[in-house]
Amino acid sequence: MVALVDGPELGRVTVQVTTVGNGAEEEFLRGVAGECVVEDFPQTGQTVTLEWQQSQQNFVITGVD
Repeated sequence: MVALVDGPELGRVTVQVTTVGNGAEEEFLRGVAGECVVEDFPQTGQTVTLEWQQSQQNFVITGVD
């Protein structure tokens, strides 16, 4: 990935893309559920709960403590 600012390069990184499911055979990940807790995020002492939303194909924040 390359970041450009008004033309000149600002930064460059290599990223790895990972797919889940059956790759090209399956367009969307279906039939899975999950939740995870991220401690000390977004600030030290706070906890965020993330839950997989199949319809959005993404994790959403379901709680902040």
